[in-house]
Amino acid sequence: MTTGIVLAIFFASNGVEAVRVALNRAYGDEDGRSIWKQRLQSLVFVVTGATLMLFISILLVFAPIYFSFIETSSPTFYFWVFQSGAVRWCTAFGLLIFVVFACHYWLPGHRRPLAGLWPGILFTLVLWIVVASGFSLYLESFANYSATYAGLAGIMTALIFLYLMSAILIFGAEFNSALGRAKTDPNPAL
Repeated sequence: MTTGIVLAIFFASNGVEAVRVALNRAYGDEDGRSIWKQRLQSLVFVVTGATLMLFISILLVFAPIYFSFIETSSPTFYFWVFQSGAVRWCTAFGLLIFVVFACHYWLPGHRRPLAGLWPGILFTLVLWIVVASGFSLYLESFANYSATYAGLAGIMTALIFLYLMSAILIFGAEFNSALGRAKTDPNPAL
């Protein structure tokens, strides 16, 4: 079990390294950090992501018990805050903003000013929502991965979805880079 955990963390950190290389290329950066610092940062990203996912999973198990207690003691508060989905949507969107910000801010070789990151972050989030909705519609209407992949259909669907989301993340970095070049060069060559 220990070997499996170590290997899973190592291979997940390879995914973070791939995103780092893509972000550096999108921003036109050379990463001057040593390889052990890069790998350590990737491991921190993996462990932090796994901890966040564990925290969310615990919330999904214990939160319904807590919400039922709130519903019996204060039905009006429960309706406005929890039943409307406001807390759920705000938490999910806040977590998405944090993850995209962390990738754009800490992974590339050079840190960018916060004002230069927000356009690409917002662009990424909007495209993620649009593409996730479109992919969901595609899966409901057209896709039949079970016929092709049988028991691996769920894994293949997740891989395709993650590929789309990571391509959009890199596209957001390219968007920031293009905006930065447009600000420094008022007459760009076509």
